[in-house]
Amino acid sequence: KALAVVTAAGWMRKEYYGDSNILFEHDICTSYVDAQLKAIFESSVVESYVDLLSPNLKGIPILARIGQEDRAVPPWQQRRMMRILHEGGSDVFWEEIPGKEHWWWDTERQSDGGCINDDNMRAFFSAVLHNQSHAVVDYSAGSTRTKNRKKNLKPPGNGILDEEKKFVASLPPAPEEFEMVVMNPASQGSRGGLRILQLHRPFAQGRISVKLLNETWVLTTRNIRRFAFEEIVSSSPRFHFFERDVIVDGVVFSRAHAQGSIEALVRSSQHLCSGRSSAKMWRSCRGDEMMSQRADERFPAEKGPDTYGPARLVAESPFFFVVGSHDDCEANERADCNCSLHRTSLSRLMMSGAVYLANLHHSAGDANPQILLDKQLGERQRSGSNLILIGSPRHNKMVHHFQ
Repeated sequence: KALAVVTAAGWMRKEYYGDSNILFEHDICTSYVDAQLKAIFESSVVESYVDLLSPNLKGIPILARIGQEDRAVPPWQQRRMMRILHEGGSDVFWEEIPGKEHWWWDTERQSDGGCINDDNMRAFFSAVLHNQSHAVVDYSAGSTRTKNRKKNLKPPGNGILDEEKKFVASLPPAPEEFEMVVMNPASQGSRGGLRILQLHRPFAQGRISVKLLNETWVLTTRNIRRFAFEEIVSSSPRFHFFERDVIVDGVVFSRAHAQGSIEALVRSSQHLCSGRSSAKMWRSCRGDEMMSQRADERFPAEKGPDTYGPARLVAESPFFFVVGSHDDCEANERADCNCSLHRTSLSRLMMSGAVYLANLHHSAGDANPQILLDKQLGERQRSGSNLILIGSPRHNKMVHHFQ
């Protein structure tokens, strides 16, 4: 949920950032890897490709700026992104400052805030926070000191935003026609009162096209298995799904129907789901149909935003390492002394691995995860945290709990 977007010397994709991150460009493996396998590898990182997700920014004010002489970030990167946004109907203010290089300090006068805090930036922030028009200086046609371009620019008088003045900012209402694009439901939130929960084909583009047509919201989906509506605070009820009939791929949800309206769906914590095939037969579904454990025999466990991955999401909430306490070698050694006395036990290897990973998280992310044996894990830790299990079902009894 964003009031506005400001980008200064931005890249469209992390893989474009410098020579060392170009995906598969000079990797030795590219001479051997199958094209389909390579596509799977690339699909694991496409959720960070900003250009593929650009339709989500329609209706949100955007200020993009870069120095015309920038030699660290080629201006072409941001120009291309701005063209993509313009094509999609986004509201974009583009600034390419003549004579300025990468992240400059002085736009018009010494230490005036430069790239990230000059008059233009502060005026834009102030306008967004007070629901005003977004007047900015056009630097593209000449000197940065051209006064007539500044007549509509109104930065805060004291040079900073007045923290005591009450901000009246509200989320921009969704346009009458927009599109929501998702690569991974776990890493994206809602847009215009819609939240995609599940895709038919994971890590392939999922789309919901929305149009207000004859006072009815018409939704068309592609590669969407489940999605939910959310109640939003909008300046106009005209843009709310509760106030209009909704048609999803030809299936009508009438607001006049007490049980079948979108409002009733949201109040009962339900969502819309389609069949397992690509058939777009939408119906209301219970939230527990996507639980990590089976809700009942009719609803086998399915992945949702909490379990989609990637694996890093496990460490973005409180988590524990759970190490298996059963060791075949130690058990056999007690029974018949067949294990070598010099062989490192599996339980020690598993514990060493857990300590190594915990130290990595501590040094890289200032995390402090606990390490527990499977027999030490209580119900409180199990229900309130993510678990990283180390050991097979034979060695870690907690693995059985999640099978």
